[in-house]
Amino acid sequence: MVFPSKKIRILIACSIAVIVAVFQFISQRQHHLRLQNHGLITKAVSAYRKSLGSGYADFSFTTPQGKTISKSTKCGDKETFDRLYSTMFVVYNLDNPNEFDTLYDFENYSLRYSIIFLLIIYPIFLIIFVLIGFRVFKGLYVFYANRNRLPTI
Repeated sequence: MVFPSKKIRILIACSIAVIVAVFQFISQRQHHLRLQNHGLITKAVSAYRKSLGSGYADFSFTTPQGKTISKSTKCGDKETFDRLYSTMFVVYNLDNPNEFDTLYDFENYSLRYSIIFLLIIYPIFLIIFVLIGFRVFKGLYVFYANRNRLPTI
């Protein structure tokens, strides 16, 4: 088996990283715009739960059609829960109630930070991950292809 040259591997890794990052950026941006254009704000009922040494905020809200949507998220300690999650509001899409976001996250959405993270920092880590994957795959191939070089006991 012939492995691609180093330049080709870098090109493949960059292509994969850019495709994944752009897809995630576009889907996150469309999600935010749908909530911005068609979102309704409602109060969520939240409760604090401690599990495996970490605190969780369990919250749910009911749509006007009577459908109840529930979610659980890590929140840390009880003080953080009281500050951020005890009086929680959510923004949800009336057409698709499973598409929602907390009001805090919705208001703090920043296009600039999304661009910096999803289109600059995130692809760098994806490129490194894919190149490491190429190296591991090549090492495994060489190891298993040349089994006759292993010492026998």
